[in-house]
Amino acid sequence: MRFGIVNAKLRTAKILDLPDIDTAKRVARLKPLEVDHGSITRHMHIIVYEFSLFVPVDKQVWYCIGRQLYGGNAVVYASDDAGETIDMSMLPPPIIWFKDAAAVEQAIGWGQIERPITAFNGAVLWRWPEPRVI
Repeated sequence: MRFGIVNAKLRTAKILDLPDIDTAKRVARLKPLEVDHGSITRHMHIIVYEFSLFVPVDKQVWYCIGRQLYGGNAVVYASDDAGETIDMSMLPPPIIWFKDAAAVEQAIGWGQIERPITAFNGAVLWRWPEPRVI
């Protein structure tokens, strides 16, 4: 099966033919019980380190896909209408790599990407790049 592997340190994204999604996570150096799944589009999804947005800003490599900020390595995979994982036929929408956190702030200020937040009933509990709230 074909998966997209994002290597943040090398700032690369490539499609690899791998036996399954667990192997893809190992290739991306994601630990089994420390991941979070998200959707890029209806049929394209991403797996990242669950606390990647809480890594100190000077110790993380930042990038966006669409208007969403991500940090660190990732697996990108595709699904069909039923939600079953299928082969990736192409890379995700363009990945924009940021030089540093100041470049991320600039992109947020210009409205190019959304500032990541955690909110409950409309009350913002956390916003990037604040430290993690326990």
